[in-house]
Order: sequence, then C-alpha cells, then structure tokens
Amino acid sequence: MAAADIRIDPITNTASVHGDLRGKPLAPATRLLPATRSPCPLCALTELPVDENGYVLENGVLRKVRHQTPRTLTTSNRWNVFADSGRSDLVTLKRHAESFEETTVDETADFFDHLYKSYADHSATFIQTVIFINVGVQSGASQAHLHGQIVSSSAHHTPIIKPELSQHSLTKEHESIKAHSLAILETSSAVLYAPWAPTTSGELRVLADSYEDFITTLHTALRLVTKAIGPVAYNIMPLPGKPHFAQILLRLGPKGVYPWYFGTESVTQRPEELAELFRSFA
Repeated sequence: MAAADIRIDPITNTASVHGDLRGKPLAPATRLLPATRSPCPLCALTELPVDENGYVLENGVLRKVRHQTPRTLTTSNRWNVFADSGRSDLVTLKRHAESFEETTVDETADFFDHLYKSYADHSATFIQTVIFINVGVQSGASQAHLHGQIVSSSAHHTPIIKPELSQHSLTKEHESIKAHSLAILETSSAVLYAPWAPTTSGELRVLADSYEDFITTLHTALRLVTKAIGPVAYNIMPLPGKPHFAQILLRLGPKGVYPWYFGTESVTQRPEELAELFRSFA
C-alpha cells in the first residue's frame, strides 16, 4: 500500500492527508433542500415595508434593513461560537431562487455587492468577520431561498480559519496550480482550480484580479459543477479584498456539515483528478 502524503495549504495553513485514491470513482450525493415552507420566510421578508428609518417589523421585532435589493437584514447573533458581543447579517436574493445556478451574472454580482458592503461595515467594528453561503441541507442550509450570512465576533479566536492572501502564500499557491495541473478554467486575470492541499474533499477555489472577473468565474464554476456531477450541496466562503478569493466547498457525501475547519482533513477525492474531471466539461 502506498504511503499517504501530508500536504500543507499555504493559504489556510491547514493540513490534509492524501491516501492512494487514484481511480476512485466520484459518486456525489444529490443536493437535498430544506423542507419547503409556505410562505417562504425569506420571500416574506423581502416584501415587508421599510419605514423611513430603514426598519421592518418582523414577527413583532424591529429589524434594521440597510440595503434594499437584495435585502440585508441585521439580526441578533445566534451562533454559539460567536456568543460574545457579535453580530450577524443575512443577505437574501430578492426573488426566490435556490442556488446560484438559477441566477444571472448580474444577480450574482448584486448579491455579492451587498455581502461585501455588510462585510466592510462589520470589519470596521469587530475583530473577526466571515462570510458564508450554504446551499443544500448537506452544507448546513436551513432555508431553501438563496441567502448569505455575515457573522462577526469581538473574540480573537473562532473555529473558522481566515485565509491568508500574502504575496508568499499566493506565490506558493500559483506554483502548485501550475506544477500539478490544477487549473480548471484560466484567463489572464482569473483562475478556477482545485487546491493542492484542500481544506475539505471536493474543494474548488477562485482567484481573480478584478471583481468582474471574480463574479463571472464563480458563476461559471457553479454551473460547471452541476454540468459535470449534478446538483450537489456546497458552501461558498469568499474573502473580500485584492486579489478576489473564494472557496467553493462541494459537499460530496450524504452527511450534513457546517463550514468550520477543524484539525486535519482526510481527503477522499484527489484534487488532481477533480481538476481533470471538471476540465473535461469546461
């Protein structure tokens, strides 16, 4: 039996263990959606009137809505891991859609515009701020209506590891993409690829110089995934800044998980083969 190799990711500084998995067939679990609720709570939210101070009345509680399309709803922090004086915002797509494969590029851009506005607002006040988008039950989604969350904390440590996009880590990342043929889609200013040392099995990443190229590549990537392996659950964890960066965590198994990074990942799908598979459908 071939010895497993341990790889360290230069961007997240996490380890992954890769056994001899060559030729293992990819049989992803079909995305499950949360139970349909009528009316959809997030559709109902987008239809609530906003007063002159930017508040809506939701279930008897005043909520602050800071942007209009999509809606950005400020809520009290409900995450135990951020139980100190934190805050969470919810951004919803105004019309009902269940995944980015159903959206246009312009809708995706508008959605991320609002996520990033909220992120900038949080980052000015809190030590830790992260964005995550869950699509499908296996990714931890509790609502079928497409939405994203911005969660902040005043604590110095959270279970989420923030990627480091230093010049050194980016150089190492680009070297591994080239050395191991991990690029799936590549232009002069953007690349979709399978990372050499993924934080989860089935991880893809987007790096782009411009926001427009980032949105276009991300939107294309999610449609490509569905074309290649069908609708699977996924998390998107973007990091605003330059270069523009996002992790797409494909949830290939039937078990539900949340996008936290703990310990060492045992990879069940080699990124080299994942990249080759997706390239064949690009």
